[in-house]
Amino acid sequence: MGKIATIARRSFLIGSAAVVGGVAFGVYKVKQEATNPLLDDLPQGATALTPYVRIDGQGVTLIAPRAEMGQGIHTTLAALVAEELDVAWDSIRVEHGPLGAAYYNRVLVEHNVPFSDLDHSVGAEAMRGAMGVVAKLLPMQVTGGSSNVADLFDRMRVAGAAARFALIAAAAQKLGLSATQLKTDNGNVVAPDGRRLTYMELAPAAAAIDLPTSPQLKRREQWRYLGKSMLRVDMVAKCTGTATFGIDVRLTDMVFATVRMNPAKGAALVKFDATGAKAMRGVLKVIDLPGGVAVIANNTWRAFQAAQSVQCDWAEPGYPGSTTAMMEAIAASMTEKDRDSRLRDDGNVDKALAGGTVPAVQEAEYRVPFLAHATMEPMNAVAWLHDGKLDVWAARRTRQRRVTWRPRLQASTPHRCTCMSC
Repeated sequence: MGKIATIARRSFLIGSAAVVGGVAFGVYKVKQEATNPLLDDLPQGATALTPYVRIDGQGVTLIAPRAEMGQGIHTTLAALVAEELDVAWDSIRVEHGPLGAAYYNRVLVEHNVPFSDLDHSVGAEAMRGAMGVVAKLLPMQVTGGSSNVADLFDRMRVAGAAARFALIAAAAQKLGLSATQLKTDNGNVVAPDGRRLTYMELAPAAAAIDLPTSPQLKRREQWRYLGKSMLRVDMVAKCTGTATFGIDVRLTDMVFATVRMNPAKGAALVKFDATGAKAMRGVLKVIDLPGGVAVIANNTWRAFQAAQSVQCDWAEPGYPGSTTAMMEAIAASMTEKDRDSRLRDDGNVDKALAGGTVPAVQEAEYRVPFLAHATMEPMNAVAWLHDGKLDVWAARRTRQRRVTWRPRLQASTPHRCTCMSC
């Protein structure tokens, strides 16, 4: 990544002991060194790890800085790292990363400016650059806006390349050879005489190697994985039912809740009658909510059934109630100026039409209905309030992710959230 000017070993390799004889590598540049987000939850005897790539006795683990929401980002990130680190792509394990400044989303923040993406004027580019700095200082750890690959393509490749450099350097020291005499092959450093040293055995020594400011990346023609169709890293778990979804989490003395909301977005609940629901088997409580009700029961099915039995008087929506009426309202609100939605205005259309370079003028109007951007699994979360702390297992359409939040019981109580979309 052109904007990454330095890769300081001290920014990533903190501590003197390795994890199960291993070490981790990553890339993150900011004027002040970022706190490694993995420091808060290390196994007994473990060293501090870098944000992205961990090498230990089990092999290579990618710490993904973005949530896997069904878009396949874990597969893409694994390919980026595997390409530069020179390991078998399907040997990399992928874990969600926790909350951390190293996982800021620069691209998403840069494009949150009042300019079209097609506007590359000096003013637009200057503002995007300024927003990129803001992204580091906030920082915003966000999954969204189709920004994952744009933000992480170079960052993950540099992480893999820097790790590979350190491993080769460690092997050169151990073998008494020049680094230029060595090559890598699927998780091994190979000497000219055929001797092979695994990344795992080299990792402790690699921790002492200063990483290069700009590690050499592979040329496009050398790519084994990038640009090719790949199997999903989570395919087997999802196809065999072994993946853990948010709705699969079970805790001791757990109860189950569901909500029933006004089908009109943002509209209120005028009144409701929950007499019948409260009398149903297993129902523990019915709660009045803005725009709807919640039912708590001793299992999911009973909560669903009771919610449907609540008699609700819904307020009417504040917008047209059908697609046809919505389209009519939109058309009526548009002036001639509103209808001109051109993001670019290159060339001279009138001249082209008058000159006969365009064979004919064709006009057409297209309309599509409003469709819900809905999740495939039921939207859900598991919450456990204990000792002044709220733990939440929040579903992300694919796999569950645990979140920890300390509520503001006192003014000085901090907020701590480790969800991937904060």
